[in-house]
Amino acid sequence: MLRVPICRIRLRLKNSQWHFRGYSTAKYHDSVLHRLADKEHRSHFRSLETEARKFKKGCSRGDITLRPSIRNFLVWLHVTRSGELLDRTTRNSQHEIILNAKLGNPVIPSPLKVSAVLEIAMFHFLTGIYTDDEAWFVKLNEHLDALRARLDSNKKFRKRHYLELSTILSQLGIKDGHGAKQQALSSALSCLSCDTSATSSNVVAWIRSLTSAGVSQACQQLATLSNIPAFVTSDILLRTPMSKDELYLQIDLWTTFMGSIGQAYHEKTSHTSSIIHNLAYYSIQFDPQALPDLILQTLQYFTSTKSGFKHKLIDYSFVNHLVYSLAYYYIRSSHRAGPAAMAVIRSQEHLVKGIGHSNLSQEGFIGIVLAIREVSDEKAVKLFKICQSHFHEMSTFFHIGNIHLSTTPEQLLHSFNSAIAQFPNSASLWLVFVKRLQSLELLTEARAQKLLTEIVTRKDSLILSKDIILTLLQPVDTINGIERFIKTLEDGDLLQMFKSGVVTKYLTLLYRFSTEKNVRKPYLDRYVHSTTNIDCARYLYASIDRKTTSTIGVMLNGEVVHQPQEIYNMYIEELQGKLADENCLVALLRACDIRPQGQVMMWGQLYAPQVAVHEFKTHVAKKLMPASTGGIIASNKLWRLYIQVLSTSDYLAELAEVIRWWEQVQFVPSKSTLMALLKALPRAFAERHIKHARSVPVKETMQKWPWPTLEEFQEFIESK
Repeated sequence: MLRVPICRIRLRLKNSQWHFRGYSTAKYHDSVLHRLADKEHRSHFRSLETEARKFKKGCSRGDITLRPSIRNFLVWLHVTRSGELLDRTTRNSQHEIILNAKLGNPVIPSPLKVSAVLEIAMFHFLTGIYTDDEAWFVKLNEHLDALRARLDSNKKFRKRHYLELSTILSQLGIKDGHGAKQQALSSALSCLSCDTSATSSNVVAWIRSLTSAGVSQACQQLATLSNIPAFVTSDILLRTPMSKDELYLQIDLWTTFMGSIGQAYHEKTSHTSSIIHNLAYYSIQFDPQALPDLILQTLQYFTSTKSGFKHKLIDYSFVNHLVYSLAYYYIRSSHRAGPAAMAVIRSQEHLVKGIGHSNLSQEGFIGIVLAIREVSDEKAVKLFKICQSHFHEMSTFFHIGNIHLSTTPEQLLHSFNSAIAQFPNSASLWLVFVKRLQSLELLTEARAQKLLTEIVTRKDSLILSKDIILTLLQPVDTINGIERFIKTLEDGDLLQMFKSGVVTKYLTLLYRFSTEKNVRKPYLDRYVHSTTNIDCARYLYASIDRKTTSTIGVMLNGEVVHQPQEIYNMYIEELQGKLADENCLVALLRACDIRPQGQVMMWGQLYAPQVAVHEFKTHVAKKLMPASTGGIIASNKLWRLYIQVLSTSDYLAELAEVIRWWEQVQFVPSKSTLMALLKALPRAFAERHIKHARSVPVKETMQKWPWPTLEEFQEFIESK
């Protein structure tokens, strides 16, 4: 029996708002509506929406025809609730399109497999409990009658057990239906009962999982079950993890259930491929060191013949696309070279080894070029020239490589203009262009505003990604600037789509200028009547329904100067068991420097530095692998703060451990970080390290460290 691994499931407690008195977020939202913010759903929905726009033929209504599946249940929910809850359109918009989700002809899976029947039946049941539309029930009953007739004609499915509708609805807290609704729900349960594991309690658990807001909550509903259907486990894997521990939970689920999912979706490899891409994307976002193992284990399972089942998933097309996608996901992330880039390259090596270099397509080749450029411009240019000699096609992949390798403003602009002239509707070209502007330090606030306006005017032909908007937000550095940014998005009816990223940026700016007053805030003035930035920041934070670890880190760092005594309590209550990220640890360490009346603060029964050092040791990686237990790969900034706290608190034992710690995680400190550590160590101890490093062969990692001479170290000490 397979069971959901629950070792990392953390209970989500009710949000405490004690330190944001006066701002209530106690408004009711059905938890399943949070699912509409998941990246995979947004991508799937936008592709269907684009098709609807394309083929609406001048009408104001666009039809989306759905095949019954859990992914399409979310599309149906999105369409039916968009006007009511999401306010995706405004009635005066010239771009408005009213979307209509409809069912086509009845879908009968062929071959008739239990896993497929269960997913179709669950789609019908879920849509049935989330609507009272009589016309929809007529169509549901038509589909379900056809499915039941097919099951009744097959000996394997003819004998089915009885599921009591009223019992299941009662456990879900839903009132009994009647008429066509009751008929549809009963028929859906009759189809679900073709599987002996579909008991009333199990069906309720499956539904609660599917309609839970997040990864952790969904898994909690399944923690005691066995024989969980593939459509339920794969639904969790297609969600957006809100923290590193939720990603690890998804990876655990994937390694446990990849076999049953692969077999259930044997004929629908795009579904399994979407899962792998989702896990890869969030591994790069949260923990790139987890990626190589994830890719290797996936390859080993789906290419193995030991199971006696031959999977169709791994072919040249899939591998080349994944090789490219890993590099593209890295570009979309906020990482800058170093260990993260090497993790992507190692993952690509696993993939290429599986198909051989001779079977690389232009797409795969460009993927390698993009990744290599993060560690060596020279090697990337050589590889790009080799790619050009093998593939002469001027594809979007070629142009993306050309843009990413640009080193001057003139070269970058020429490469982008050539690309966009050939592919005017490619959002990928815009993203790589904006990212390259950023990396060349050419993306100013004024330029970002101008580019945003240009992109918004093209919104009907571009499938805009959150990454473009987040990159353009990065140089926005003023309250007036973020208000202009919001106005541009509102004018294009796009604010709701990108609201979470915009709100987080606004929160950052309000906290940065928290001691100031901004009289006019056109967007915020609609919701909060206060001119002080700190009050606006607290309101904005309290209004966020799904707080990511990153958002919590922004709040903690903002509150450090206002409530340093309460930072640890906030840290515990807001994270609620989630793993801290670097910004959260930065907030704790920064708070340690604040000493009211010259006294070291107490957090509970312990001194603040004791607590901060303990949290640092708990969450920062002590080894490079395995990633899922490794923790944060600390930056130079975080290490310097840690060293400063150790030094001011006279924690000599912990200071002495730092060099060995750096060796274990293969961290190469900057010169300022290394100097900070040497200065914090006892003088004789520091000089002994310098002499040893310069006279005795040291490990390869330490050879890369910017060791000073004794004279340089002496000058550094005297200058401080």
